[in-house]
Amino acid sequence: MAETNVAAMTELTPESPDRNAVGNQIALDVELDADGNWFINTGKEILVLDNVDTVPRTLTIQTPLLIDGDLAAGEREITLADGQQFVIGPFPVGIYSEDHSEGKIVVFTTDGKTTNEITGAVIKCP
Repeated sequence: MAETNVAAMTELTPESPDRNAVGNQIALDVELDADGNWFINTGKEILVLDNVDTVPRTLTIQTPLLIDGDLAAGEREITLADGQQFVIGPFPVGIYSEDHSEGKIVVFTTDGKTTNEITGAVIKCP
């Protein structure tokens, strides 16, 4: 399988919240790109999403897992209602991650036409 070209995609850098901080908040300020998004996956990451659009939007997470070497696992689709926030993860490395020169990565797309319809963040759990 050819390596996914992530050059034109939006990278989400996993954030590690400080457990000792009072009022610790993670900003959902990364605008997801309809052309693709990705993050490094160690199996401890959680994706937090916010559909800021006025219509439902669908997120599709690629699953590069092959069963018996040739049977592709289906992609994971999540529909977010307008204004809905959603949390998904963690992502088992053997199912959701593809080998990439950047490391093990999770790749996903949205059905939006612009980059400001779904915002999000990746949180790395301890």
